[in-house]
Amino acid sequence: MPFRPTPPYQPDWLSVLSERPYESGEVAASLTQRPNWTDLSLDYAATIAYAFDYVSGYLGERPELDLVLVLLGDHQPPASVAGEGARWDVPIHVIANRPALFEHLIDAGFTPGIEPAATPIGSMHELGALLFGGTDVDAAREARVDIARAGPRREIGDELLDGRPVDPLTQH
Repeated sequence: MPFRPTPPYQPDWLSVLSERPYESGEVAASLTQRPNWTDLSLDYAATIAYAFDYVSGYLGERPELDLVLVLLGDHQPPASVAGEGARWDVPIHVIANRPALFEHLIDAGFTPGIEPAATPIGSMHELGALLFGGTDVDAAREARVDIARAGPRREIGDELLDGRPVDPLTQH
């Protein structure tokens, strides 16, 4: 909290890694954003939209990627945003280009689209089994899925390419 200010959106991904990732005017405009302390719900929604802008920008630049991207909320919004008695569930969004995975997730109770189902489908500790079809994250390890690195077709232990660290933002 307070959800404001948010940095400007930077569509040039390599610029984000530079000494001056944003134009000074964009930063100044961003810093003028002030939270509305009497109604934080609009600021909260704008912050979530900002996160989705970055994800969609990243994916829009890399349509050829064969990936499974899991967007996981880390906690529910505070009561001042969600209201009294709001559920403590967090959303999970799965973005992929694998129809079989979508069929599996729908069979497990996931709902297509961005609106979550009215009833939660499980607890956070069950997520690994839902995504990887096993009883725990060991299934991911056996499949050599590197959960921590989002590069395409990466496997555990692929931290180096030609003796240099691999940058998942630029690896195609």
